[in-house]
Amino acid sequence: MKKERDYKRIVESLEMTGFDFSKPINIIGDHYFDESESGPLIMIQGEGDVTLKAVLSLIDSLFQQEKGPFIADKTYIKIIDKIGSIIKADRGVEGQMNIEVVRDYINSFLEDKMYEQKDFKKLFDKEDSEDNHR
Repeated sequence: MKKERDYKRIVESLEMTGFDFSKPINIIGDHYFDESESGPLIMIQGEGDVTLKAVLSLIDSLFQQEKGPFIADKTYIKIIDKIGSIIKADRGVEGQMNIEVVRDYINSFLEDKMYEQKDFKKLFDKEDSEDNHR
């Protein structure tokens, strides 16, 4: 009965914010529905570019909130480490630190001048106002 009440309360709250249940929903996070553990849960309405924009906004928000010695550097490294683990899993890389995998990926990307390709060129060096940065 409690789960049903919680579910109804969540649905009502989402509807009040304009959430449209007829549109795709992407749920991201470390949440386990068996209640053994829970962590952050993020719901994004939309797919593809909408999800990427939401993730980039979340990254921006990290740098607006946290203050203190080395907080920004630690945050950069956590993000880079996560990207490295994704690249390792995607490409089957073993025996390297995640940060080394990112370095090799970026070096290869630059050496192959992939940044000059039309599909990638529009992704780089946008003005802050376009990307919502600080």
